[in-house]
Amino acid sequence: MVGTILPRLWSDHCPIVLKHETMDYGPIPFKLFNSWSFLEGYDQVVREAWNDTTQQEGENMFINFKNKLKNVKVKLKAWHKNMSTNNRGTKHEYIRRLEQLDAHMELYNATHQMVEERLDIMKHLADLEKKEGMDLAQKLKLKWGLEGDENSKFFHAMLKKKRRKATINGVLEDGS
Repeated sequence: MVGTILPRLWSDHCPIVLKHETMDYGPIPFKLFNSWSFLEGYDQVVREAWNDTTQQEGENMFINFKNKLKNVKVKLKAWHKNMSTNNRGTKHEYIRRLEQLDAHMELYNATHQMVEERLDIMKHLADLEKKEGMDLAQKLKLKWGLEGDENSKFFHAMLKKKRRKATINGVLEDGS
């Protein structure tokens, strides 16, 4: 937000013109979330990316190490983007199917297969909730995130505080 103060001509007030400018801060930094390690295929992607990098003869071992890390980052970003695209509606699908099963079980007798399917869906939903909680806790950098309640008032207050702290509200002209 940029403000320009116009001269006071016919009034005892100075008009201010505000302009909202979008800023490009460059690419978003790569962040690896701990919950990714629980996803299927994570270990394989990391192993393949690490072993895929060829070492150049005569290059410094630190440069080779940097190149390996860079390759792992690129492969993990692509893998996670693919995983998140495939899993976008998974939680909603589980909830929808659970509601269907519950409605059917209320009207008719529950079969053993339906009970097993319901338990399986509940397990998958619990796993998704755990992973979401881990991601939120890591975003907040809280140590108690694994056992903390991500739906608590304190948790969301901390998240809002962190977001407010990260925003840039304005820049003063003289720098003070």
